[in-house]
Amino acid sequence: MPLNEPETLWAKVYNRQNEIQFDIVDSEGYTQGVGISYLMKFEDTKEFLEKVGLKKTEEEKMLTKYQRDSIKEVKKMLKKEEKLKKKRLKIDKNNQTF
Repeated sequence: MPLNEPETLWAKVYNRQNEIQFDIVDSEGYTQGVGISYLMKFEDTKEFLEKVGLKKTEEEKMLTKYQRDSIKEVKKMLKKEEKLKKKRLKIDKNNQTF
């Protein structure tokens, strides 16, 4: 079952009866589990390493440390703003009267 719009994040839940019974009692054994997978497309190993963050892209190599740190700070601020927007929407929905 997909967990997001582009269907890159998937989850699977299962409950199976064990094939081998280890106890003599009449009870049946079951195995439960949850699996989560993430789909990422790439053309070659270099692109894979760049997407995972293990290798810098050409643009990142050209940036100074100060520029990289500035970009990280801006990304953090944007994430915080997005969280605040979501909280406000949730509060607004809860405060609406019908």
